[in-house]
Amino acid sequence: ARPQESYSGFDVVRRIMAVQSEVLNDAEVSSADEVLRIDVSDVFWGDFSCIDDLFRRGYEAAEAVVDRVRAMA
Repeated sequence: ARPQESYSGFDVVRRIMAVQSEVLNDAEVSSADEVLRIDVSDVFWGDFSCIDDLFRRGYEAAEAVVDRVRAMA
């Protein structure tokens, strides 16, 4: 048996919001025609020193699918 953990009301609300956000995100992604997935796992979320590189990654990911997206219109 797992030991009983103690959660504050804030912890419970934060977890509910995280699960809700994940469910909504999954629903949106599953109904999207195209989804850009850009690997940014090597970047700390608060590091703004490499913003130009991140923009470049996003631009390249968009370029890779732009013809398919235009064909859907």
